[in-house]
Amino acid sequence: MAAHSCFGQDEWPARVPEPTATVDFELADAAAVEAAVQELKAKGQDFIHEVRTELWGQVTARFTSPEGVLVTLSYAPWLHEQEV
Repeated sequence: MAAHSCFGQDEWPARVPEPTATVDFELADAAAVEAAVQELKAKGQDFIHEVRTELWGQVTARFTSPEGVLVTLSYAPWLHEQEV
């Protein structure tokens, strides 16, 4: 599933080390995802993919930590909707 989410293919590409685990961070809004990406890039972090909006509306950006963890920065609008 991670290969499909990151690269749109069934197999993890050989050029990228395969992750050992995954962790997702849900952020307050799409702007927070963009700001986090810019901050991390300024500190030298490479991304598997930068900010993009998935077909289902979730905003994501992904990178791999030095320990091999696939990290997703995410904003899923439906998680932030409040019932009136």
